[in-house]
Amino acid sequence: NIGTPITAIIGDMSSNYQGKRLAAAHLVFNVVTGAIAIVFIPQFVWAVEEISATVGIPADDYALKLAVFHTIFNVIGVAVMVPFTNQLVNALQRAIPKPKVKAVEPRYISDNAFEFPETLINAVHQETIHLYDNALEVMTRGLNLERHAVEGDGDLAQHVESSAKRKSPYELEQAYAATVKPLYADILDFISKAHTSLPAEFGARLYELREASHAIVAGVKGIQHLRKNALVYMNADNADIRDQYNAIRAHVAGLMRAIHDLAIQDEDQRDVLALDDFKIAIEDNIHTVRNALDDLIRDKRITAIMASSLMNDLDYAQDVIRRLSDMAKALYGARDAADKEVEGMVALTDEDISDMQDEPTP
Repeated sequence: NIGTPITAIIGDMSSNYQGKRLAAAHLVFNVVTGAIAIVFIPQFVWAVEEISATVGIPADDYALKLAVFHTIFNVIGVAVMVPFTNQLVNALQRAIPKPKVKAVEPRYISDNAFEFPETLINAVHQETIHLYDNALEVMTRGLNLERHAVEGDGDLAQHVESSAKRKSPYELEQAYAATVKPLYADILDFISKAHTSLPAEFGARLYELREASHAIVAGVKGIQHLRKNALVYMNADNADIRDQYNAIRAHVAGLMRAIHDLAIQDEDQRDVLALDDFKIAIEDNIHTVRNALDDLIRDKRITAIMASSLMNDLDYAQDVIRRLSDMAKALYGARDAADKEVEGMVALTDEDISDMQDEPTP
């Protein structure tokens, strides 16, 4: 009874703090109950013999007698430990505390920026990039990927496939609350104050940056929804569903790599319109999967539950890609008003991309 939880503890060493607490509680329960059983072993033997005789267990049926002993063991363990539940919980919380993640602070926005409109806009622009940098860490980890691999130049599909075999515990909601949400709140608060002192000609750019910040947060939320099924299916025995979810992760990661490449390029070399390719590709994927879905279910290659999850998660992925693409255009697109207008005229809208799917194939 002590050996079993030791095995569980070894298995939970890489778990999060809640898993470690559970394993420790299991060990405490078994150690306390085991000590009681050793001290009162004569009474346990007597109780086993009495109960076995009462229920008709033969005197030489030691397997059933062992089962009786184990039942008594656990009943007494529960009876002894229940009154001390609160004390046990408090002790485990002290011994295995919840990890503390330092809350993020703004780097660029401050009250000093209100004096000069150009400085204010640049401060919000840089702070929004800072917000995306924090969110990128959350989103890549949320997809069970390593950020350095997403931002590198290695084979992304191979990295996605290999990452499926090593699930690492990650508290996405906790990381979001510590490194993304408070910074987003600071940006919104700063922008709301800026509107009262900023000349009207700067209002459109400030609104664009606010929408970019919102798109970043929405992207994190979309990854959070997508993560639930991705962790289940990305390494599933069913090759069809596994390939679909790894393709979704690779597609989102590919967009993140493209945004990273834009960020490190010189302004005159950036081609933000290339991000529309990711919108088109995910739209094509959704269209293809929808057409093939009935056959996959009918041929029992995937279940209806899998199909339902896949379609929902493709929609989440599409929303993430659309939002992050638009965010990247706002942060890394043209600064000049005339160039921005041309950029906007050439860029594909979501309606344009949807209409492309509705066009008949020649």
